[in-house]
Amino acid sequence: SLVSYVKKNFKLNQPVVVAPDFGGSKRSEAFASLLQAMFVQLSKKRDRVTGQVKVESSKLEVKGRDVLVVDDIISTGGTVRAAGIVLREAGAARVIAVCSHPLLVGDAMEKLESAGIREVVGTNTVPSEVSKVDVSEAIAEHLKTVTE
Repeated sequence: SLVSYVKKNFKLNQPVVVAPDFGGSKRSEAFASLLQAMFVQLSKKRDRVTGQVKVESSKLEVKGRDVLVVDDIISTGGTVRAAGIVLREAGAARVIAVCSHPLLVGDAMEKLESAGIREVVGTNTVPSEVSKVDVSEAIAEHLKTVTE
């Protein structure tokens, strides 16, 4: 799983798990619980004219800490990029993006890197340069239980 991969491959300093928007809060909170990490939810606002995404939080205690932005899908990277900018400005030592489905459309990786996100980790549900976690066994096991 993504949590196992993160535990095995990153030496995290006082980790904080962040949901970049309300829709992913339950998933991110569960991720934080499994990592025994602090959880923070950001609020997202999208400009209806320009499509620009802005995220904010009233209490970001991330200075000097490693932050994992956990989302289900990273498509264009706009939401995670906006979160990365806010987190770096708040003093996060390192920002890592973690997602189930790394679509990474167009220049998404460049957007993430320009926001100070140094690492992106995804599953292999969508093949990409960041698909590091194989979920085929988990899917097969689930399908077995559904069809029995």
